[in-house]
Amino acid sequence: MLILHRNSTRSINELDLNYVMENGRRYCGSYYMPNDDDEQVRLQLMNQVYLKTFDGELTSVPLEAPTHILDIGTAVGEWAIDMAELYPDCEVTGTDISNIFERRVPQNIFWEIDDAELEWERPPNHYDLVHIRDLQGSFSDWHHIYKSAFHCIKPGGWIEVLDFDDHRGMSNLRSFFEPESLVHKALRDVREAAMMHGRQRGVAHLEPRFLVNAGYVDVQLTEHAIPLRTEDGSTGKFWLLAMLNGCESICLRLLTKYKGWEPEQVRLACEQIGEELMAMALNSQRAKGFVAKVRVLKGRKPSPYNRWSRLPSREPIPVIQEKYIDMLDDTDAEESNLTDGFTDGESGFCSFPSRGPTSVANSKSLRSG
Repeated sequence: MLILHRNSTRSINELDLNYVMENGRRYCGSYYMPNDDDEQVRLQLMNQVYLKTFDGELTSVPLEAPTHILDIGTAVGEWAIDMAELYPDCEVTGTDISNIFERRVPQNIFWEIDDAELEWERPPNHYDLVHIRDLQGSFSDWHHIYKSAFHCIKPGGWIEVLDFDDHRGMSNLRSFFEPESLVHKALRDVREAAMMHGRQRGVAHLEPRFLVNAGYVDVQLTEHAIPLRTEDGSTGKFWLLAMLNGCESICLRLLTKYKGWEPEQVRLACEQIGEELMAMALNSQRAKGFVAKVRVLKGRKPSPYNRWSRLPSREPIPVIQEKYIDMLDDTDAEESNLTDGFTDGESGFCSFPSRGPTSVANSKSLRSG
């Protein structure tokens, strides 16, 4: 782990890190996403998507005078900077494998070059919040991530994990292309390539039982819908811009390295996807069939005064499993009945309180975000 203190005079040039150029893009080590200027533009757009989705709120967990916050995979560090400004008496640490951090930062922020897949060299019971955002496909073992975070979170502190689930929207997008088209092949091969890379894309890591099994309580999963719209200032417009900028970032290395694609083929497929996304966004009837969702998974490390304790289980307890499946069924039905009145941030909600498993009520609710 390499620490870049806010007042450090040491400069780290790119030769200190394992940067490589492939097909006109810059990468760090074996990570499948680039870290060049084009990718940083996409990251900035995605930060705007998250801000708009949550009405400017930076986190959904209750924080009271936090002293230490850790942001894993911080990239340029926009979220960490905002948190440092919001909590000036809190030390905010942002980590990443790449040195693309913003240089003009508040005095209470620290940057670290660190790989979260390795052993975490962090003090136990230290952080009020460990924040992980937009890192699907980044880790081979999410159980290691959740357990490592649990060790360094202070009792009563939180973990919050956010990612996009656009599977249903992309499935609808495929329907506008012939089954043997380049787009179908690209979307299919990206999934297979990610598996070959050993780091599955998607939102399988956002399953509540993973946090429950790691020891967390008060586990909650929420979903916030983002309709595909192009009105000025809409969340969907920023998401669309991020996708148009990021399709190549997601696909290029995976397809060329693991599936034998030529770079020109990848760029052609991404161009076709972008054109169809734009056409869909400009057609209100077609746009109703496309919705991306932000999933937020959070859990709390038990405090010493918790009145019950439980050992991690290999399988989800029946009540949690039933509530989780019910919530997904409800949100699937919601997606299939989209209307023009569907608004940014409409969400599904499922909660797993810290009381004993047998006392969890078999109830579910939908609420607006």
